[in-house]
Amino acid sequence: MEKFEELVIKASHILDIAERYQWELGQLSNEVVKTYGYKALVDFAKQIQENCGIWRSPGSLRMYAYVYKVSSKLNLPEDILFSACQAIIFSGNPVKYAKMVQDGMSGTEIRKVIYNDKKS
Repeated sequence: MEKFEELVIKASHILDIAERYQWELGQLSNEVVKTYGYKALVDFAKQIQENCGIWRSPGSLRMYAYVYKVSSKLNLPEDILFSACQAIIFSGNPVKYAKMVQDGMSGTEIRKVIYNDKKS
C-alpha cells in the first residue's frame, strides 16, 4: 500500500471517531438541556474542561444537542454521519434532504448535494 493511501485510511479513521464523539456529545448535551436548561451548558462545558482539560464551548454543545434532538424527529438512519445530519438540519429544507437519505442516499452524497444546491 502506498504511503498516501495509508495516510488517507488513518485520516478516515480519525474522522470516523470525531463523528462518533459529536453524536455522543450531542446526546449528553441534549440530556443536560432537557434536565437543567440551556444555561446549564455553560457549567457543563466548564466541568468538562476541569475534568479533562479540553474545552468545548457552550455554543458548540448547544449545536450538538440541537442536531441530536432534531435528527431524531427526521427519522434519519442511525449510522448517518453527524456532519451529514448537521448539513441536512441547517440546509433550509431538512425534510427534503432527509427524504433523500431515507430513499438511500449516503451521508457523503447528501452533503455534496446540499453544498451544490447552496452554490446555485
